[in-house]
Amino acid sequence: MMEQKAVNTTCLGSKTYDDFYYKTTLDFKDSKIRFAPNYKYFESPGGGEYPLNGTNHFMSKKALYGSNGKVARKSLQEGLDAFITKYMGNFSKHINDSKSNNNW
Repeated sequence: MMEQKAVNTTCLGSKTYDDFYYKTTLDFKDSKIRFAPNYKYFESPGGGEYPLNGTNHFMSKKALYGSNGKVARKSLQEGLDAFITKYMGNFSKHINDSKSNNNW
């Protein structure tokens, strides 16, 4: 899946919105749902792809997490956290709403 302008971040002092490519897997068992995200990459408005993990250099921090596992792009991480929180909130709301609505 792709969410357009899903994550806002700051690049050289200006605010930009990156598209977010991801896949989710849902497993159902014993009236429980397991949500397993598989995050692929971000894409900037200029078409640059930014993976979640990778090697970063002093002047070019393309990956969200560097090879050491530490956050390299804090503003991107904050945008991703906000996106996930909103996504899960909407997901939960729709599940709860569907309990009282059999017309789907």
